[in-house]
Parts: sequence; C-alpha cells; structure tokens
Amino acid sequence: MPILTPDYPCMNSSYNVGPSQLRRFQYEIQIVATSLQQSTVNVYQTLTAPPKLHFFHQHVHFLQVCMTAATAKEFTSWFGFCSAKLRLLIAGLESPQLGVQVHPFAKFFNHTFGENQVMASSFFTVLRFAHGIDAIDLKSCTEEFAYKVNSWEERTDTMDVSITHVLQKDLPSFVFDENNNETDYSLPSPSKKLV
Repeated sequence: MPILTPDYPCMNSSYNVGPSQLRRFQYEIQIVATSLQQSTVNVYQTLTAPPKLHFFHQHVHFLQVCMTAATAKEFTSWFGFCSAKLRLLIAGLESPQLGVQVHPFAKFFNHTFGENQVMASSFFTVLRFAHGIDAIDLKSCTEEFAYKVNSWEERTDTMDVSITHVLQKDLPSFVFDENNNETDYSLPSPSKKLV
C-alpha cells in the first residue's frame, strides 16, 4: 500500500508496512469514517480527540515486548535499536498458514520498576488465532527476534528484552492509564514466558 510523500522527491512512506500494519491502518480509518458519519460535533475535534484505549478491552491474547536498560543513555540507544527491529518480529508472527494474525498497538508505554528503578518501555501486539486453533508454538519466532537484538554489538549487560504472552486479565495497569506519563509501575507476572 504505497503512501507517497507530498514533497519532491516523492517517496513511499509506507515501505515497511506489512499485512498486520495495513489491517490495523484500515481498521482505524474505518473507525474514523464511522465516527465522522455519526458525529454532530466539529470534524477537527473528532479527528484530534485522544485515542481511547479500548484496544486492550477488545482482545484476549497479547504479546508484550519489554525493553529495559539501567541508565538513560543506555536506554535511549537500546530502545531505538529494538523498536526499529519490531517490524521483523511482527512480520515473523503473522502466519496465515498457521492461523495467526497480529494486531500491533502503535504506542510504547514507558515505565520503571524494581529497587534500582530500571528504565523500561513496553510494546503490545494482539495475537489472534483462527477458529479451531487450540495451541501454537511461537517460540522460534520470538527467540529469533531476541537473538537478533541481543547480538547487537553495542549491547551491554544491563540492556535486556523480554517477550511475554499476556492474557487480558493479566495486563499491567499502565495500559489502561490514559495519561501514561512515565509513572512507576510494577510488571505483572507473565502468564507464559516465550523468551
């Protein structure tokens, strides 16, 4: 799905958009279109209203990717590197053959935890399974992603990434906090650790 920039030279700004991101993009456009059709208020207000975090109420299975580092400087570089590689994880998880769809949430949740106030940022994506799929092993995909980011030559011992399967009932409280302004939160006990 090409989305061309309006300036010269024209470039495809959606070069890295895969099937899951396209599906999410189309879903959000449909929500806006429906909202505008039903809206009696100002169109600008409708389009610029802060998003409602209903995303976490609509789904059962989530994958939480948590990037951590001990210092602000390490965290900045580690977060930048890991977040740039997330598209590889999403592309690897999306598998129509196995009956898996991913539905990423385009927001990072910054938080700290532990005695040493380790800096962390969490990213969530929904896992949707085809009807009749009772169990699926995503370990090879998550391990491959973890291996790629952990092989980064600038990585230190205090930089870490964890990928955890989390059920809706076990989601951390910060995903429901509309302000989410880097308040301290404790991470939930994972329901199933994948990496």
